[in-house]
Amino acid sequence: MGGDPPIWRRAYACLERGESDEARALLAARGCEGSEASPTARWAADLLAAVLAPSGTPAPSVPRPASVGIEDDPTDPGGETAAFALALHAVLESRSALPQGRLDDLVEWVDRAAHHVPDDALWLRASIASLYQAAFRFTGRADLRDRGIVLAERVADRVDRPSMAILGRGVLATIHLIAGRLHATLDRCDAAIDLAASTGFAEHPLAAMPHQFRGYVLFEWNRIAEARDELERAWILSRPRATGVRSGVARTLTAVCTALGDDEAADLWFGHLEEIVSEPMTLRNREWLAAVRIRHGTLRDRDLRAIDSWRQSYDYDSDALSNLDPAAIPARLHEYEHLLMVLEATRQWETILRISEILRDGSGATRPWFAVRAWMARAVALDGLGRRDEADTAVARALDLAQAEGYVRVFLDGSPVRVGLLRRALDDRATAAESQRVLDAARAADGDGPDPTALTPKQLQVIHLVAQGHSNREVATELGVAETTVRTHLREVYARLEVGSRTAAVAEARRRRLI
Repeated sequence: MGGDPPIWRRAYACLERGESDEARALLAARGCEGSEASPTARWAADLLAAVLAPSGTPAPSVPRPASVGIEDDPTDPGGETAAFALALHAVLESRSALPQGRLDDLVEWVDRAAHHVPDDALWLRASIASLYQAAFRFTGRADLRDRGIVLAERVADRVDRPSMAILGRGVLATIHLIAGRLHATLDRCDAAIDLAASTGFAEHPLAAMPHQFRGYVLFEWNRIAEARDELERAWILSRPRATGVRSGVARTLTAVCTALGDDEAADLWFGHLEEIVSEPMTLRNREWLAAVRIRHGTLRDRDLRAIDSWRQSYDYDSDALSNLDPAAIPARLHEYEHLLMVLEATRQWETILRISEILRDGSGATRPWFAVRAWMARAVALDGLGRRDEADTAVARALDLAQAEGYVRVFLDGSPVRVGLLRRALDDRATAAESQRVLDAARAADGDGPDPTALTPKQLQVIHLVAQGHSNREVATELGVAETTVRTHLREVYARLEVGSRTAAVAEARRRRLI
């Protein structure tokens, strides 16, 4: 070997420079490292190659060699290679546990990885912090969130190694976002993007993640055009093999384009999402895909037959989610969130009350976004049941939880009844200021989002046909949709025009010169 460092060390040095493709190439091209290479070094190289395998592929098994005790390898003074290999092994085991939903095993192995990781192995530290993020995402445990933050901060502060500092700041942004800390997320993203710009990494794939999470925050704040720009930037910068980044970007761009009324682009991004998640990546991936499809369809065209078909195809229903073991609920919050959208569109008020309670309790104190979603869905259901005072109390609770981080979209993604509830909150001194903030933001300050109180093109078609004297059945035939879908459109027309009947809706639409 002529004194060259072992393969694993050379490949890892590439990772620390942000050169992941080069690291993979080195490991893929290796043959036998020679008789002088220790079993520990060979194991480290095999483990590193396995850790760098594309996301979405089953984690390969890399058993520990039995020929030499890893901790007692005479060719490894100080046990540096052994510590590195043991940390990599724990990372690999963690990644195996994650898609299978073995959360206890995930936590156990990521703790082992953190115990063994060498002090100056920044890329490995960031990887372990990312696994803590996943553990926090699926358990809601604050201690796992905090362990991930501690590890990521040690990487994020190393401006002497900018590629790793950018990575660390991106991981920190992820953890803060899951915790609902939007301001902290944006601060970390801005710091990463600024560092990338000043150190020659602005066009590097490492910069994709901070643009991605910056886009998420801007979208939640309803700065829709800015969010689209950031997310499209993240897509361009990310490598095709970066399925974690790309699936999140495609998912959010589907929602962004739906909010902008760009249905063609929304369908395109949803198609990208379907391609990316065709292989398992995280827990219950098929249900996750169904959740996004449900959200997309519910917000856009209200085709309840298509949505129901998807829901049934993916075993995605209220009964299944109502009877989960409580320990499994924190890993499934996104499914509860999206199921509430379907229930709201179909006016299943009693079921909403049951599901929203599960979502609210499952979110705990560590993921307030879901709690806000649960309280607003509850408010809509209570209002639908005629329990006006209780509905107003639920809205007040949602507004209180949302105030610190400035949530907006969580109040809008559902039926137009939500806007009416927010307007009603203007009459209460305790909720007036926060309700006004959300309503102001809902009018799309950047000028590119549709007014949530305006009628959509499909709703305009419906009210135009109704004004001509057509029955619901005739409107359904004319538009090629189910009669239940027409009724859903009409209910939303009533809410947006602030009327209570078919006749009043036609009169108000004419007054506004909509028909």
